Amino acid sequence: MHLLHRLILRFLLDRGDPYGNTWGRPLPGIAEWSPPLELTEKN
Repeated sequence: MHLLHRLILRFLLDRGDPYGNTWGRPLPGIAEWSPPLELTEKN
């Protein structure tokens, strides 16, 4: 499933990440990054 679909489903269903593959990264210049979901930071 596409990453965007996983993020939407996790947000709407308020579920965890059973596969551990929903990732994100902060935009350039953002010092404090606090996503609403627990995400793994991708380098």
